[in-house]
Amino acid sequence: MCIIIIKNNNKQFNKETAKKASQENRDGLGVVWLDTWKVTYHKSNEYSVLDTTRPFIAHFRYATVGKVGLSNTHPFRIRGSEYLMMNGTIRGMGCSDRCDTKELAEDVLSKMPKSQWRDYLEKHDSRFVTFNVKEQSYQIYNKKDWYKHDGVWYSKGNVHEAHVVAVYGTLKKGYSNYNWHLTKSTFVGEGVTQDKYPLVISGLPYLIEQKDLGHNVKVHLFTVNDDVLRGLDRLEGHPTWYERKQIPIVMSDGSVMTAWIYFNHRTYNNEQLHEEYVQQPYSYSGYGRSYGDTTYSTGRYSGGTQYAGSRVGASRSTWDDYDDMYYNRNYAMPKQKVFANTKGMFDVAVKDKKIDKWSEKKKCMVCLSTVMYDGYDGYYCNRCDEFVGESHII
Repeated sequence: MCIIIIKNNNKQFNKETAKKASQENRDGLGVVWLDTWKVTYHKSNEYSVLDTTRPFIAHFRYATVGKVGLSNTHPFRIRGSEYLMMNGTIRGMGCSDRCDTKELAEDVLSKMPKSQWRDYLEKHDSRFVTFNVKEQSYQIYNKKDWYKHDGVWYSKGNVHEAHVVAVYGTLKKGYSNYNWHLTKSTFVGEGVTQDKYPLVISGLPYLIEQKDLGHNVKVHLFTVNDDVLRGLDRLEGHPTWYERKQIPIVMSDGSVMTAWIYFNHRTYNNEQLHEEYVQQPYSYSGYGRSYGDTTYSTGRYSGGTQYAGSRVGASRSTWDDYDDMYYNRNYAMPKQKVFANTKGMFDVAVKDKKIDKWSEKKKCMVCLSTVMYDGYDGYYCNRCDEFVGESHII
């Protein structure tokens, strides 16, 4: 949901970072140039304007509320020379035509003394910037939630793939958890652990931190950003169930890279040792699952249902003032509808049994991990890597 970048220095900005920001947030780019305090608006794919030494504050939009177009591209004028940018959403604001940030700027902050802005904005779980082009000043809100890298402030850290991770199980490219967690990360290549470790497969693979026992285990390497790494830590139960540590990996070309890998705390008990974990398609309770480079599917009904790895096309509306600014945006996951200004609508919807199941927090009775409702009558456990029925959840 958007990103704000504040570069208040004269260093060259990394063009790859701008490109990554545009790929993640394709619905418009607004910039205030801190050397002239002029505001300019662009398409997200015009990110090369940030390939500069000039200081700036930039906002890349990912549309959740309001149509895609110039009229909903940040920043928005509050009043006079004051402007607002936001990374996040405010429930209850905005509609199909007008985004929530625009409503916040024009209908809320514009009627409020500036001295009250901070108290009001920091009640919300979003990141904000206000700036005054006449006074040539800006303010950051909820700064504790921002991320600083190489002297530049970011409202979130998903544009820097600063971590190398080696995976050996269901996170390998094309496998089930890859489709949930790593499709947007960069695949570096294949390799093996420089040292031998015991890889035990008991339903799921467990790598044990005991050198010189077992094999040089085959792994896939990815570069990931801070957000993805935190997600992997949650998935693996770091540091209580698995623990993430750095080890050397020998790549297929003979080079050596240092990468994070997840070791399980269990002890080796004379089980069979493996060089590689291979995930095979299987069926469970009527579900058939197939794994490819970018596809995770279920085949309960004819035609199946495409999930996280599939590419779902969604045509986008035009920018108001440009005839040629059309987007055909692909999502890694189908986007959920966002309802705004529909008082009572949500209360009615949650009475539906399936909606209740989506919101329920259920756990697998085997590993106590949170399970995900599959939309029919089953649940999926990431840790056990299988679908389970209601009799197997708590």
